[in-house]
Amino acid sequence: MTRPDRHRFVTLKRSWRDGADISACGMAGGDRLFDWIDAGRPLVVASSAAGDEVKTVRLGLSTPQKQRFGLRVQTNAIDDILPAVRLNDAAASAPPSWKPTIDAILKVVEQHELDLSVFGSLAWSHLSGEDHLRPTSDLDILVSTPVQVDARVVIQALLAIESMPRLDGELVLTSGAGVNLREYAGQPEHILVKQHGGPQLVPLAALESVAERAT
Repeated sequence: MTRPDRHRFVTLKRSWRDGADISACGMAGGDRLFDWIDAGRPLVVASSAAGDEVKTVRLGLSTPQKQRFGLRVQTNAIDDILPAVRLNDAAASAPPSWKPTIDAILKVVEQHELDLSVFGSLAWSHLSGEDHLRPTSDLDILVSTPVQVDARVVIQALLAIESMPRLDGELVLTSGAGVNLREYAGQPEHILVKQHGGPQLVPLAALESVAERAT
C-alpha cells in the first residue's frame, strides 16, 4: 500500500504493532493510544518527515482534551483508508451557531462543483462521537477545484464568508500536497507547500510543477 494523503483517516490491522515505533512522532501515548487502536478507531495521517522510509506512515490521535499522541507504522499495517469527511456529513456534529457558516460554504461548493472535506476538530468530533470543539475552534477545510475553476476565485469566495467559526485549511494540489488557503489568497511570491517528506517553500509560479513532482 502506498502512503495515504495527509489528513486522511485510517484504521489499523490487529497486527499493527509489528514494526511500529510509538516514539517516532515525539508524542508517545501509552495505553490510551493502544486501546484506541485496538478498538478499531481511526487515526489521522500526518506528514512524513525527511528520511522516513517510503513504506512507513506517521499517524496521530487527538483527544477532546487536546492531547496529541502519535506513532509511525509500516504502510502494510493499514487496514482501511476511510472516506474523506464531507462537510455536509460532519455538519451534524457542529454547534448550531456554525450552521450559517456551513450553509454558506456548501453554497460555494455547489456553485463551483468543489471537492471539499474537513479535518481537525470537527472531523474528530464526527468520527469519534466525542466533542472536540471549543469556542475558539477553527473550521478546517480541504478544497480541491476542478481544472476549469480558478482556485483564487473560489478561495476568495470562501474566505469572504463572515464566519463564526474562523475558516482555515488548505488548497489541495494534484499530488495531495497542500497550501494554506489564506496564504494562497494573498498570492505571495513564495508559498509553503505542505507535503510528505517535509514542507517546501517554493515560488508561487512554480506551484503546479511542484505538485507534479511531490511524493
